[in-house]
Amino acid sequence: MQWMRVKYNLGLAVLSPVIAVYLVNRYLSGKSRPGWSQRWGHIPLEIASDCRPTVWVHGASAGEVVAAIPVMNELKQLLPGWRILLSVITPAGYEMAQKQAGEAADEVFYLPFDFPWVVQSVVKAIHPKLFVTLESELWPNLLYALRANGAKTALINGRKSVRSYQRAKQYASGIFRWMIGNLDLLLMQSSADADRMTQLGEPRSTATKCLVMGNSKLDQVLPKVDVDASASLRSSLHLPADGPVWVVGSTRSAEEEAIIIRVYSKLTAQHHDLSMIVAPRQLPRAPFIVQQLTEAGIRCNLKSQLTDNSDTCPVLVLDTMGELASVYSIADFAFVGNTFAPVVQGGGQNILQPVAFAKPVLIGPLYATIKNETELLAPVGAVTVAANEEELYVEALALLKDPELCLGKGEAGRKLLDTQRGVSARCAALLVKLTESPSL
Repeated sequence: MQWMRVKYNLGLAVLSPVIAVYLVNRYLSGKSRPGWSQRWGHIPLEIASDCRPTVWVHGASAGEVVAAIPVMNELKQLLPGWRILLSVITPAGYEMAQKQAGEAADEVFYLPFDFPWVVQSVVKAIHPKLFVTLESELWPNLLYALRANGAKTALINGRKSVRSYQRAKQYASGIFRWMIGNLDLLLMQSSADADRMTQLGEPRSTATKCLVMGNSKLDQVLPKVDVDASASLRSSLHLPADGPVWVVGSTRSAEEEAIIIRVYSKLTAQHHDLSMIVAPRQLPRAPFIVQQLTEAGIRCNLKSQLTDNSDTCPVLVLDTMGELASVYSIADFAFVGNTFAPVVQGGGQNILQPVAFAKPVLIGPLYATIKNETELLAPVGAVTVAANEEELYVEALALLKDPELCLGKGEAGRKLLDTQRGVSARCAALLVKLTESPSL
């Protein structure tokens, strides 16, 4: 596979003018400005100078960080005396890690760009014994540098959608064979994900395993919210004290939010006491949602601007990081975004948080990145797919008209999730075994 390494880096060299423009735009837009020096391999001294045996975990953004934390907590228990580092790509991932990783991560930093000299310097500075990446985060030069420097490598919570598989097979099959060849262990979410990864390239050696483990997000620890705490949270958000609440989480486009606003307006024509909380996936978009609501004649508050003197308002736009999971606890039902066009990365965000709080979830028709979770939960009614705006309205109205139906669907989902827990412990046990032996 040495030729694939040469070919990949020749491609980077040929595309270097385009890459340079892209990186400059990312920096000027602010998307890659946080941690800029770390992205170029300048690791903080406190990370580079620590000589303890190291597990390096990588989760690109907030969703991957949520999936990583339960596994990291298990590794902390199983590997006393080791340190666990967590790398991210997006500022949202970094903020989520700072707020929720707690003692699971000794340090958090930004992943270096996948240029050979950059990743080589970072790997030598950190010198991990084990590298763990999540879901679909595979970087060819980084994986090569890790294996060349003696690190064991694993993919956990792995997934590969049909569309992603087809594109990889058509345009980058050689690179995928190379990348998979530099992985010791692949722990996939489903048998379909495992089959696609295996078909993209047989593992590098007989020591490499591709196993179906499930989704570690099922093990995420959510805050306990009793009736009093729920009422207090509702009051702190300046929502009316009574009436149903619709929580709309992780929307990613103005088009999707316009659908939500129109459906909300139709619902309130029959249910005047319906409140709504909208939480965009990218927090800087919150003011645009406020503008959309205002233009639709809907009064709303912005979470970051709430004070003790703020008026009670039936609609809130949530623009603070790390609170959506708790906010789902006061919902009667939820909608999870990035499921109406246009979508990012095939569509779909975290539906497990509201389901864990026994809340029925509505989503749009585009949900490739959460296909496994949807197929698990849809048969018991915990998740309902609406093909279009009209179906979303009909399904939401049905839940409002029949509170017992709403409660039953939510409880069915929560009970099903309870039977699926334990993925993180099983993953961690295999990862520890990987550090102890060259073979499983």
